[in-house]
This record gives sequence, structure tokens and C-alpha cells, in this order.
Amino acid sequence: MEKISPRISIKDLIEKYPMVIDIFRMCGFNLKNQDDLLNKFGERTMLQTVLKVRKLNIKSFIDIVESKINEKEVMSDFSIKTMAEGDNLNLLGYVPVPIKRALKENLDKLIYRYKEKKGKILKCYVPCGHSQDQRYLSMWEVKDINEFPDVLITFGFESYFNREFFYNLVEKGYFKCAWHGAHINKDFSGIECGYNEGGYTMYSVSPYILLVDKKKIGSLDVPKIWSDLFKVEYKNNIIVEGRKDFISSTILHYIYKDYGEEGIRKLASNVKDVWAPAKMARSAGTPNSDGAAIYIMPWFFAKCCSGKDDTFIVWPEDGAFIYPLYMLIKKSKWDELHEIVKLITGKEFGGECAEGCCPSLNPCVDNELPKNAKFKWIGWNYIKSNDMCKLKNYLNSIFVNSINSNTF
Repeated sequence: MEKISPRISIKDLIEKYPMVIDIFRMCGFNLKNQDDLLNKFGERTMLQTVLKVRKLNIKSFIDIVESKINEKEVMSDFSIKTMAEGDNLNLLGYVPVPIKRALKENLDKLIYRYKEKKGKILKCYVPCGHSQDQRYLSMWEVKDINEFPDVLITFGFESYFNREFFYNLVEKGYFKCAWHGAHINKDFSGIECGYNEGGYTMYSVSPYILLVDKKKIGSLDVPKIWSDLFKVEYKNNIIVEGRKDFISSTILHYIYKDYGEEGIRKLASNVKDVWAPAKMARSAGTPNSDGAAIYIMPWFFAKCCSGKDDTFIVWPEDGAFIYPLYMLIKKSKWDELHEIVKLITGKEFGGECAEGCCPSLNPCVDNELPKNAKFKWIGWNYIKSNDMCKLKNYLNSIFVNSINSNTF
């Protein structure tokens, strides 16, 4: 896919990629149509100029645009077309929006080098659009290791942390952790998110922090730690990530681990609404009466917030919640596919993850975190000891039932 230059004119951008108008709206631009955008900023005005005026992160904006364009292209699913119907995958990869382009570009290079060196084509599938190959949607249900991809890249607390997958494959020792005997980035020291016996290799994280609306917080104290959000003064002043009746599993698990069911109920009683993070980024710091004083959301979206002058980020003193981005590689394929391991855990890709607000565990990467920023990790023992999907559903029901008379 052709890269978008920050210096492209607004006219050229709109003509080439008409769908970009929706992304401008997502970032807080009040636009009726494309002509409205051109009239407000001028046909020859460069994209970077418009974004600087609105104090938006240029790279983050372009990453989102390019990701959306990718969804429209014929090659929206990055896969090797020489795959036979019955072939097992060397690599199945799912990554969040901020680093999709970086992964695709690095894999392009790796596949070429691998073919030159070994005369083989790596069979890879990394869906980038909405359409996905149905064969790979439920790989966590696989019971035979030979039917599982040689390398899996994925994220979150869902399918590959559930009890069934643990029992069928993880506990049988089929996977190897890349951090065994290795150092990880000092930003993660002391929280034991690196090596684990299950063989999960966490290579990056998406931190959950607080975004505060200056005007809506008013005279209220600014929360400093997660338990501050339980205070009665924040009632109807908090919006959390999720969608109607389904709260972010990240928020649920971390609150439950540290504060139990009572913590879930206390937080829920103060929640005004549940929004997607893009909507939070679009509305925080604006006069929108549907908004709130405090938003619990991923760092990436907080950095993309359109109302930067009227908001600020609070990195909780007891640590930002870690949403894990991780890899599973078969022990039996460790030597054969070690180039993939080196790519995913390496400095170059790690640096690109950090640029996308997904701090890297690679020890050589400067994650450019705020001063004194800490992380909070749920713990490998917590994951191993709980049926994560069942527990999430149970905690979600407590949360939803505890939101007094709120309507979503």
C-alpha cells in the first residue's frame, strides 16, 4: 500500500481516499462533507498543517488512515497466496490498529529474506480488514498441536487464555517463551510479565490509563490511583471502555484481582456510560454533554484525543493496566522459525510498537513513557488459576447489574 505523506494536500487526500472524512470526524472535526473540509482549511493546505493546528498526533492519525485504507484494498488480508487448502500456517497474526502497518512491512521483508535464504515461502495469514478466513477464527479450540499454527501472534485476555486452550495445548508444554533466561525492558521490571512456564511471549503492551476532561472535572480532586475511582464524588463522572452491556475485560480483571467483587460494584456505581475508545477520543474535552470527567481507555486513543487543550492524561501511580500483546511459538519450530521470534521481540519492531503507544519489552527500546510511569500486570498465576472467559462473563454481569438506573 502506498504510504501517505504528512505533506499531502487536503484536496489530494480527499480525492484519493474519500473515506478519510470519517476519520477527521472521529478526531473531533465538525464536518458536513468533503467540501466543508476543503472550505475550512483550503485545497492546498498540507495534512500536517491541519493536524498541527488541532494539536493532533500526525503519525497516529496517518496510521489510522492507512489502516482504514488497507481494509478497502483487495489485499486487505495479508496472506501468502501459495498456500494450499490443507496447509498448516507458519504464522497466524492478529495485532491492534496502531501496529498493523509496522507488522505487515516487517513481515514483507522477512518473507523475502526467508525465501532467499532457505528457498521456502513462509505461509502467513495476518488479517487486516473486516473479512477473515473462517478457518482461523477459533484456533484456540484446536486439540491437536499439529493443527495449530507454528507461530501465533495475538492480544488480549480472551480465547488463548481460557481454560480449554490451557488444558489442550499450553499445559502439555508445546510452546517456548522467548524471554527464558533473557532480560526484558527496564520499564517492566518487578512485575514479572516476561518469562512464564506456559510459553507465552509478551512482546508489547497496550496500557490503560485515565483521560481527564479539565472542565468537567471542575473542583473535584484528580484521581491518582485506581481505587480513587470508587469515591462517591465521582458518581456519574466516569466513562469506561466497552459497548452496551459488555465492559472491557481488561478493566474487569484488574479491578477484580485487586479489589474483588466489591471493587467491581463500587466502580460500576460511578460509571455514567460505556463507550468505544474512538468515541472517547472524539468527545473528551468538547462541550458534548454526554461526556464525563474521567475516561478509562487505552493510551493510544488518549494520545489521539481531539480536545487536547481541555484534557490531560493521568498515568495512575499504582500502574497502568497492561493489555498484553503476545506470541506463541512451538518448541518444535523454534530453530526453523527463529527469525520470526527475533523480528517480533527485536529492537526495530519494538521501536515501532513504542511509536504506536504500545511499549515494547525489548530491553533496547526507549518506550518514551511519562516520568515515573509504572505498569500493573494481572499475573501469569492469575491467568493460570482462572477460567478467564467464564470469569469475565461473571464479572461483566456484576458490573452491568450494579449500574443503578443507567441506560446505555
